Amino acid sequence: MRTLFAFAAVLAIAFCSTAQEAPRVQEAALYLERMVPFGFSGSVLVMHEGKVLLEKGYGMADRVRKIPNTPDTLFDIGSIVKTFTATAIQKYVDSGRVSLDDTLPKFFDGVPEDKRAITVRQLMTHTAGLPLYTGEDYELVPREKMISMAFSEKLRFEPGTRWAYCNSCYSLLATVLEKLSGQDYESYVHEHLLVPAGMTQTGYVIPNFLGRNVARGYRGAVDDGSPLQKAWYGDGPSWSLRGNGGFLSSVRELALWARALDGTKVASAATKARAAEAVIATGRTPDEKMGYGWFVQDTPQGRMVSHSGGNGVFANHLRRYVDRDVVVVVSSNNAQESWSPHERNFVALLFGGTAAIPPAPAGTVPVADLAGRYRLPTGREVELRLQDGQLVVDALSAPEVATLVRPVNALTGARAKELESAAKAALEQMTAGDTSLIQKSLIPDMPAKEEPAFWKQWMADQEKRHGKFVAVTPLWTVPVKDKEDLHTVVLMQFTTGSVLVRWEQRANGILAQAFPPRLFPDQYRFIPQGPDKLVTWNAFLGASGSVTVEKDAIVLGQVRATRVRQ
Repeated sequence: MRTLFAFAAVLAIAFCSTAQEAPRVQEAALYLERMVPFGFSGSVLVMHEGKVLLEKGYGMADRVRKIPNTPDTLFDIGSIVKTFTATAIQKYVDSGRVSLDDTLPKFFDGVPEDKRAITVRQLMTHTAGLPLYTGEDYELVPREKMISMAFSEKLRFEPGTRWAYCNSCYSLLATVLEKLSGQDYESYVHEHLLVPAGMTQTGYVIPNFLGRNVARGYRGAVDDGSPLQKAWYGDGPSWSLRGNGGFLSSVRELALWARALDGTKVASAATKARAAEAVIATGRTPDEKMGYGWFVQDTPQGRMVSHSGGNGVFANHLRRYVDRDVVVVVSSNNAQESWSPHERNFVALLFGGTAAIPPAPAGTVPVADLAGRYRLPTGREVELRLQDGQLVVDALSAPEVATLVRPVNALTGARAKELESAAKAALEQMTAGDTSLIQKSLIPDMPAKEEPAFWKQWMADQEKRHGKFVAVTPLWTVPVKDKEDLHTVVLMQFTTGSVLVRWEQRANGILAQAFPPRLFPDQYRFIPQGPDKLVTWNAFLGASGSVTVEKDAIVLGQVRATRVRQ
């Protein structure tokens, strides 16, 4: 599975609620309804003490055929499959046939010397040091080749010494399960986990998915097709995916899985205790830890045992707030525009917190007449396209478009201008192959010798991907970490695309960050707000921006752009 992570940062929001208060679904549901015109597409279920409080689909499972998402729509649930694999292995641990400390040679022949001490526990907790992948998701890799690839790769670290997400670990666990049970992976999981949980429409090929509402995946405007159209073997996906991802399921069925794990149908008391046990810190956030097949966090709502799964097209979150007996399931078929910010804000509202609510459509604007190219005062041009009856623009197509929506805490003082000027100078110098300004500002613990090589390679990669370098434009500066640090977001433009860099002013110096967190959707989508005004919404920033319609021109925020006549 590729790019599976992106977990919701619910701990950063202060929630106020009593111990067993039911989630507040009304405003949370309103948030998702308002997000549909701005790109959200998926299904959601909320359950409290076994009672379903919300189950609803939003947007389209199939845009061309106009098939909506529903609570029964089937999505590729990605790495949530790992929770099934972990539970299946733990049934053998409970029976005594497997120990968490058993090593690879018990199950595999010809294990290389450097991997002979790897344990079941380390596979399950992503601490084995094995490679993240053994092939692309839809590259047809047979089981024995997957094993060979996992064993032949150099270890990323000494097993047991640290944490690093590992899909190959779970494919190896699926192989162990087949050796123990004498059944193929899906058959065992279907018989011993899914059927007892009442899940008849979850799996690879055993359920009859023909005629079912299987969501097509979308990358913004691009149709990535149905999971049923991908390259699989007759009995399931490639072994680069099997055991670690690829099941189809719905939010209703995943809620059944969560409920079954709270009972005795599929998991023993020991298995449930291990799932909620924090084994090792992941290092991705200050408080995220890894359990046995589940991520564990202590939140204001008590302990959250969770897993997410996605591949850049589909995105899924299964959250179990075990102390409050609350389950939240979110699945999306448009991860590029429907990933972490929507789930983060949705969960905040559920538990009595706050999140900015997007505007609702109001009035009419003849959007079809507005589609076309517009010239900015700088001479650059931007294109407004008509897509599914909406006007859209690529969010990073120009600085004027990117700054159409600004963070509410963006600074405007002298210090911000100073940082933005320094970032522009250093990054412009770097594009010419000179990294001296970046090196001069490096924080003390940065590897000074490696930094020039990194930035030169980064620049070469960007020009290979996006064409010739055009310009550096600082977008804004915001305070972070209780206003102790200042971060400047910079747009690097190339002839066919743009990327973001973050210039971080920390207490001990400057850090140029080439891979900042995502701050933009792929597109800005517009909805009417009166007879001559359109608004867009950036869920990552929790803020809106406006376009005013004039004759032969539009005003992007404060910038007037004139229509280019063909």
